[in-house]
Amino acid sequence: MPYIVPRNSKSLLDRIATYQPQRVLTWGGLEASERGRIPRLIGSRYAKELENTTDFIGVQYYQRITMAFDLNSPGTLFAQHRLMPGAQVSDLGHSEIHPEGLYRLLRQTARYGKPVYITENGVADAQDQHRPAFLVNHLRQVWKAIRDGVPVKGYYHWSLTDNFEWAEGWNLRFGLIEVDPLTQERRMRPSGQVYSAICTANALAP
Repeated sequence: MPYIVPRNSKSLLDRIATYQPQRVLTWGGLEASERGRIPRLIGSRYAKELENTTDFIGVQYYQRITMAFDLNSPGTLFAQHRLMPGAQVSDLGHSEIHPEGLYRLLRQTARYGKPVYITENGVADAQDQHRPAFLVNHLRQVWKAIRDGVPVKGYYHWSLTDNFEWAEGWNLRFGLIEVDPLTQERRMRPSGQVYSAICTANALAP
């Protein structure tokens, strides 16, 4: 569930370009499983058998996506992902680190009235430069959501160890624990120590 917003919130064209990706990529699955609405290019198809078929909602959050109107992109309905100047990105290069987006999504997800679990939240960061702050800042947003009444019941970081990604192989490193793909030797990253301290305290200590 990416947090998708117009690159320029004052631009009508950017807001139009944002509508369809937001409707399909962020909310399409939930609208189908909670309300039976399967999004189409125009309108939705109603499938009653899908309505209210979940016990809880799993939110997988990694990034904010800022969309701009682009006349040269008819294949994506004239929507083009363009990073904001100065955006902090992961090793993917185009994935913007934006903790507040998780809070915004959790607040919006609360409207479905189901328990919420963050089933994936992490960052591709081989050097572990961003991950310690990523953990603290995103968990602070989870705390804010709980404080504001969102029924968050659990948080699962992606991932405990580096893993083989289907498209990227070993090139992206998501783990709190570094893995040597040849020897399988494992080493705790500083971010793993940060996460351990948070779990032990069950709190974000000063």
